[in-house]
Amino acid sequence: MRLTRALCGYLLCASLLVVTALPAHAEILEDLYKSQVSVNTQTGQERSRALREAFKQTLARVSNISDWDNVAPAIDRALADVDTYLIQYAYTQHNGQTFLQAEFDETKITALLRSAQLPIWGKRRPQLMLWMAVESRDGERKILASDSESIFTQQLRNQATIRGVPMALPLMDLRDAMAVSLTDVWGRFISPIRRASERYDVDGVVVGRLLYQPEQQPNWRLNWYLEIGNERLHGQIKGNDPDYMAVPLVDDIGNRLAQQFSVRTDAGEASQLIVEIEGLDSLADVLNVESFLKSIAAVQRVQLEQYGHQQGRFKLWLLGSAERVYQAIDLDGRLTQHQRSPFAMPETLTANRYVWSD
Repeated sequence: MRLTRALCGYLLCASLLVVTALPAHAEILEDLYKSQVSVNTQTGQERSRALREAFKQTLARVSNISDWDNVAPAIDRALADVDTYLIQYAYTQHNGQTFLQAEFDETKITALLRSAQLPIWGKRRPQLMLWMAVESRDGERKILASDSESIFTQQLRNQATIRGVPMALPLMDLRDAMAVSLTDVWGRFISPIRRASERYDVDGVVVGRLLYQPEQQPNWRLNWYLEIGNERLHGQIKGNDPDYMAVPLVDDIGNRLAQQFSVRTDAGEASQLIVEIEGLDSLADVLNVESFLKSIAAVQRVQLEQYGHQQGRFKLWLLGSAERVYQAIDLDGRLTQHQRSPFAMPETLTANRYVWSD
């Protein structure tokens, strides 16, 4: 049956009180539009520099901008007027170092990126488990564990936060040691690595190998391989100091993931998609589905058209390809596809049927 105005009003009011639960897999990065930059002083000049750097960090995290010398004119103008996009800032201390923390306006940044026709990588991002085998100059090899405090792992954690790439290292406890050997990681034998990663409930695995090659320049190579669903990506990093190769590693992976999961924001009329969902046993289920659909970067607007008999019909206005919606649904895991013809045209208003399980 079609929703009554009373129920629509109740849904609207209740949606303001609902906090969306984190999905079983993909992580929602709520702080995507917040950045932190170290400062030497709290003077106006240093504050302006830090806010500009924080703004660049945020844009890079959301839109994968890396070449700041060749950005769109709209981005150049925004960098000269950071205060327009700023919500708030504050200073904080950590281990004797002062940091400026800044939060920027998501709506204004989205409008900026759309005007510049740049892609947007949304808050919902795949969680990755990194299995990294490292070699020392004397040929000794080991798998990095989550309790490592090496320069490499500290830089890895910091850069993963800056770029918004959820990435963790394995515990390498007895269970991991019995499941995965150094040979498995060094040789990239992916089957035991996949099985060992299941305990961590992640969306994908990264297998890395950092090796010393003194006869070459630069003499360190870091080869990486990534699996997420049917996606297969790989790359290589070269450097002279293994301690400082984590930053380019995260950047390389982040850039490739952004290419895969970002939504193009080219100007034009938004396409539409109809999604029919079963298993909506309560009002909370309806609200959770609506919140999830709205959280997808490719979705501009969501409208609940019909609800009844534990089924809901939602109309979605899209910013980009419908394939990005299907990708986000598969990544989240709470909507199980009922049936969708492989020959269906995503741009048409063809209903896609799913079953909700939270």
